[in-house]
Amino acid sequence: MSGSKVLNRKLRTEDPTFGFKLSMKVMLCLSCHCSIKFSFQQIIMKLDKTDLSIISMMLEDAKTSYADIGKELHVSGGTVHVRLKKLSEMGVITGSKLKVDYTKLGYDVIAFVGIFLEKSQYYSQVIDSLDQIPEVISAHYTTGNYSIFARLICRDTDHLREVLSTKVQQIEGIQRTETFISLDESINRPPTVISKEEKATKKKRKKK
Repeated sequence: MSGSKVLNRKLRTEDPTFGFKLSMKVMLCLSCHCSIKFSFQQIIMKLDKTDLSIISMMLEDAKTSYADIGKELHVSGGTVHVRLKKLSEMGVITGSKLKVDYTKLGYDVIAFVGIFLEKSQYYSQVIDSLDQIPEVISAHYTTGNYSIFARLICRDTDHLREVLSTKVQQIEGIQRTETFISLDESINRPPTVISKEEKATKKKRKKK
């Protein structure tokens, strides 16, 4: 069954100006084949609007307390706890992460790199090599022009150029790369798992 393999690692970077080390957990999502406890059909059948509402609220702010979620959904905090435990056991919720404004830590450049491979058989070893580069924070195996589409975070353009020339482009199996620097991240949001209309309908029913 098709699924996703998630590598959880620490990103360690050193800023020579301030002389500190930044250590944070990042997620590198790779496409792969794996078996999971529940099929997608089974998961969808087991979820109701309360589950989806809880997920929606946690996606907006993972620090929201069970009590606050329960108050919003007109259920007890204990019910929210049980639902979240069930969602974890089903593999719907796989963890949580901290949302950070990297620019305030000195990382002003986000770049996307399209990677052309010499042969498709190099994919696994190239991914393993990219995983060793701290500035690479995500990588996707894609259709289209590129074999791999990676996202990098760097302090400035000089840092980006150094990473590309001395690390990424030195990986065996990479034929060439194309780099796109982000000028502004206009949209960054979680997907909608339950619509505003469905939330409103659920609230009205609870009040009755």
